[in-house]
Amino acid sequence: MSMAQEIEQQNKEIITLLDKYPEGISRGKIAECLSFTLNDKTLQRRLLALVDEGRVGRKGERKATRYYPIEVPKETFKGHVKDKNGKQYGVVKSSLGEIDPFRIQYRQQRKAIMGQIVRQGLHGPAVEKIIENYCQQQEIIDLDKFTAMTLADLSTLHAGAIVGLGITEAQFELWLSGKG
Repeated sequence: MSMAQEIEQQNKEIITLLDKYPEGISRGKIAECLSFTLNDKTLQRRLLALVDEGRVGRKGERKATRYYPIEVPKETFKGHVKDKNGKQYGVVKSSLGEIDPFRIQYRQQRKAIMGQIVRQGLHGPAVEKIIENYCQQQEIIDLDKFTAMTLADLSTLHAGAIVGLGITEAQFELWLSGKG
């Protein structure tokens, strides 16, 4: 088994465990219940990656942090597709849409500027101005596309998706309260 396959198998076990605790459980409790051992920092990074991928939810801060299962609408899984080896894909490609290389290329930059926007409590025209300045600093060529994607991501931002933005839940809630 390759390392990637082993990690995915472990991730599936984590997600299966979380399904038993819909209200959420701590990282320590997760570590106790797993059939494999990960050091605390590795488990923390693994959970943050799962949150970032949208496979696991996260609420709370520091020692009060709890991880919980994410509900996926059943219609997402209709019409499973098999690859040439007969293995089933979990989700039909059409339900995901086309992968946008631009979105992937500038993912880290979008996260960085979104975190900055939330930390500074910016809204309205100030958001577009800071994105424009950021694009110039980062030499992002397609300013309009980057701005549109970032604004769309900000409009759907929720507490379960703030990992990787360098912000706390309290900062996010404060930013949300100023949205008006």
